[in-house]
Amino acid sequence: MLLVSIYVVLRTEGLSLNVLLVLLLFGAFATAYRVATLARRRFPGLNRLQGLSQATSQVDVRGAFALALAFIALAQGLGVEMILGAFLGGALIGLLAGTGATDLRHKLDLFGYAFFIPIFFIMIGVRFDLSALLSSTRALLLVPVVLFLAYAIKFAASLLFRLGFSWRETLAGGALLSSRLSLIIAVSAIGLQMGSIDSATNSAIILVAIVTSTLSPLLFNRIAPAVEAVQRKFVIAGAGRSARLLAKRILEHGYEVVLVAQDPRHVETAREMDLSVVEADAAEPETWDTLKPETIRAVAVLLAEDERNLEVSRVARDIAGIKRVVSRAHEASHTPLFVEMGVQMINPSMSPVVELEY
Repeated sequence: MLLVSIYVVLRTEGLSLNVLLVLLLFGAFATAYRVATLARRRFPGLNRLQGLSQATSQVDVRGAFALALAFIALAQGLGVEMILGAFLGGALIGLLAGTGATDLRHKLDLFGYAFFIPIFFIMIGVRFDLSALLSSTRALLLVPVVLFLAYAIKFAASLLFRLGFSWRETLAGGALLSSRLSLIIAVSAIGLQMGSIDSATNSAIILVAIVTSTLSPLLFNRIAPAVEAVQRKFVIAGAGRSARLLAKRILEHGYEVVLVAQDPRHVETAREMDLSVVEADAAEPETWDTLKPETIRAVAVLLAEDERNLEVSRVARDIAGIKRVVSRAHEASHTPLFVEMGVQMINPSMSPVVELEY
């Protein structure tokens, strides 16, 4: 996208200082990220706004749209391709989302797949000029040539995968990488708008994109070796009343859950409730090695002291490498410590167990 934007500026403006406008857009991206990061550190109370993301106001979604539109408008104002502005806006949203990135991405996916992407493909269908393609011998010959090169280049590049994977996995990766649709169609539309290609060539490129996007997943499923599905489990550090109730709620949804606790009374009570319990110290890295971090979906830390919660959360995230860790701070003053570590906090306005289950 960066190269496309530079090419468009060079093609329309020539070799001039306007090329630096692309760098100005990147400067705006870096500045916005820096300002947002400093504001989050200087004003820890801003992190409490994450709780509004579950309310009807949907602050996170509205903010994401506003930020993306701001970068799109900035790109258009600078004379840079809007797709670069949209990309930088999306990248900034992902960087600033923090612990709520997964939920925000899910919401934006709903908007994209339900509204924007269908409109995009409708417009592609409208602009697909089949008559121009069929009337141009050159464009018809271009289709198999571009199709062959598309697969040849990706399969050749995928040979690097052979250093760490089997031949079947390598070839399957090459097939999947050959799928190209949105970006190549957007670039083709820009070329048609600039007059670099004609309608027949644009239609040929669209046809190649459609064929690769349809054929590549089929080839991948055919070539790729079968992989056994791994049942990922939830782990709860602690076996107190809230932990046991949460475990029961998770089990009702059909997921595996394991409690980790040291208190013999809590361990015995949990086992009497037919809950799976590991009697060990959750702050010890060896405990997580036994639990196999690659099979863990998420961790909830529900211990009696904030210091222990912080310690277990740090081990789970930094040593065991588990990305989604949820904890509850008993003292509000400790909340910034959890947030800085990247641990998702419980919204105090909701039932703790219900929110952890969510």
